[in-house]
Amino acid sequence: MKYAMIGSERTEARPDLKGTCPACGKETVSKCGKILIWHWAHKPVRHCDPWWEGETDWHRQWKGWFAPEHQEVIHFDPQTGEKHIADVKTKDGVVIELQNSPMDLDELRSREQFYGRMVWIVNGLKFKDQFHPLSKLPPPGSELAEELIIFRPPRFPIDPEHPGFRPQNRPLFLTGKDAKVFNMGGMRVQTYDTLTIASPEATARLGAKTRYPHREVVDQIEEVFDGHYYLEWTKPRTVWLSATAPVFVDLGVGILFHVMRFKENELCTKAYSTDSFLRANGAVQLPVRP
Repeated sequence: MKYAMIGSERTEARPDLKGTCPACGKETVSKCGKILIWHWAHKPVRHCDPWWEGETDWHRQWKGWFAPEHQEVIHFDPQTGEKHIADVKTKDGVVIELQNSPMDLDELRSREQFYGRMVWIVNGLKFKDQFHPLSKLPPPGSELAEELIIFRPPRFPIDPEHPGFRPQNRPLFLTGKDAKVFNMGGMRVQTYDTLTIASPEATARLGAKTRYPHREVVDQIEEVFDGHYYLEWTKPRTVWLSATAPVFVDLGVGILFHVMRFKENELCTKAYSTDSFLRANGAVQLPVRP
C-alpha cells in the first residue's frame, strides 16, 4: 500500500513508521528498503483485501498522476459489508484498476460487478513483443465489418536460399460476395478475383500466392475508418477478452491500446495517447518524457 493512517492523516511510507490500514484498521509497518519501493505492509504480512496485488513501480507511477485523495480509495458495499481498495477513483466516480499480474475470470467478474463504473489498465510490458496492431479496420459492428472476410496468409520461415525474403503476414480483407472455392488436385483453394490463396492444407505443395487486397474493399475501409486496427496478439491473455469494462493495455510507449473483439475469432484495438486519457480522467500530473 502507498498510504496508511497515522492518527487521522493518510501518510506515505517513511522509515520506522507504524500506522493502521485504512480499510481494515489493523496495524501496518513501513517497508523502506533499498530494493523495493517504499510501501506499507500489514502486520502480519497478509493483506486484508484479497484483490490487492504487490505494488510495483508501474503501479506507483500510475497512481502518482492523480491527486492523493483519488488514490487507494476504499469502496464499501453497505448491503453485503464487502470492502475493497480501488487503485484510483476519479472525481467523476470512475474506478481505474491497475493490473500487473495474471487474474482469473471469477475475480475479473467479481471486481467489475463490485465497482460498476470502471476501466482496466493492464501492464503490457511482459507481452509487448506479442502485441501487434496491424491494418486499418471499419468500426466493429458496422455493416462493412459484418461483411468483411479477414484472411491471414500462412506463416512461412525465411527461405535459406533467399534470406532477404519474408512474406508479409498482414491480414487480407475481402467481402463475402468475392469468395469462390474450388478443388485443385484434391486440395481446397480459395479465389477472390484479384487474390488467390491456397488453404493451409494446400500450402505445403502450392505455397500461398497473394497479391494486394481488393482495392475496392480497402477504399471502403478508408472511408469509414475511425481509428480501429486489426490486432494480432500472440498467446493473448484471454481473461481480458471476457471483460465487460473497457480494457486498455499500457506498453510503456505513451499510448494506451483499447482491446476489443472485432469478430468472434478476431481482435481489434484503438489507440489513445496516455496523456489524453489522463487529462480526461482528471489527473493532476502527466508523464515526463525526454
